[in-house]
Amino acid sequence: MNSPLFDSIYYYILLYLTITPCIFALSLVFTVFPNHDADKCYRQARYAIATGLLLASALCFIHWYFRLREQSLYYSVAISLGALYPALVLFIMAFSSIIRQENIRPEHLERNFLPAIACIILLWGGGFGGSAIRLTLLVVVSTVFLTEIVILCRMMRKSLNRQTRTQKQQPSVNAFIQWLQRSMYWGIAIGVTGVAVMMVSKKVALLLLSGFAIYPCYLFVSLLNYAMHFEKEAQEQQPSARSRQQKKNRKIETDIRQWTSEKRYMKSQLTLNDVAHQLHTNRTYLSQYINMELNMPFGTWLSQLRLKEAKQMLAENASLSITEAALACGFSSVSNFSHLFTALEGMTPQQWRKKQGDKGKP
Repeated sequence: MNSPLFDSIYYYILLYLTITPCIFALSLVFTVFPNHDADKCYRQARYAIATGLLLASALCFIHWYFRLREQSLYYSVAISLGALYPALVLFIMAFSSIIRQENIRPEHLERNFLPAIACIILLWGGGFGGSAIRLTLLVVVSTVFLTEIVILCRMMRKSLNRQTRTQKQQPSVNAFIQWLQRSMYWGIAIGVTGVAVMMVSKKVALLLLSGFAIYPCYLFVSLLNYAMHFEKEAQEQQPSARSRQQKKNRKIETDIRQWTSEKRYMKSQLTLNDVAHQLHTNRTYLSQYINMELNMPFGTWLSQLRLKEAKQMLAENASLSITEAALACGFSSVSNFSHLFTALEGMTPQQWRKKQGDKGKP
């Protein structure tokens, strides 16, 4: 094999690595994936990986189009570092987000990208210096690059171990995590060795690029598999989640029935927090349950219970005053009681009581 043939193969692989990651990146952005409540973190991870693939694609295009390897070794390595550094950061953050099923936080982006931006500025500034300055900058940036990648990998490894421990009773989930782990570490290895492609002979570079050529396909299939795994897991969890919700609703229904039978609503100045504490639940769930199941807000529900009790007391005890009945049932004042009574019954408590008395006359 002669040198021109090596050159042709080398640049054809670069062209392939320009087109393929770009296609897969666009597919990750525009393909419709399962829509679940927890899909936001997965959507962010897809966008982060797509951005990383586009950076890798742009890097390969620059090397293919401008033949940087033959033009300038410094700029060839500098551009590779400048593109692969943020691309790898995005990949690691995306995989960590998938493993932890958490959103990518802005502070994480800021923390991880500030060193990358500083290194890119240094590399481009080094282009105006001499060979000694360029070499020093390359060594410094490479050291920062490798250090940051090691730190991120350790953080990701901790997340992976934590997830594996929490899911140790689910072999299928463990097998999936291991498969995802292979995709992750393969991508990191490619990103780190990608810089070396510009500094070795073309024969060695061809071997490295051949391994790089397979990875975008494997990564894309891995992410599709994650989407299908995620959808299957969500479908399997949906019936059990519905069952748990129904069981929870039945429990609070029983608790509310017991609470009302004990007439604990007659205590004055009751709040949503007070009732939630008495029912051993939280205020948000109690409020949602009353709104959805009883079709009224908490305040209206409590007032109706008290009003019903007050009407019964007024009907059964003719000597009981309206003020005494109102305060005994938990109303803060007789005026508040009278206002609510008139709004719901269409007459004042006195008129209602007289009407009830007239019904009892022969």
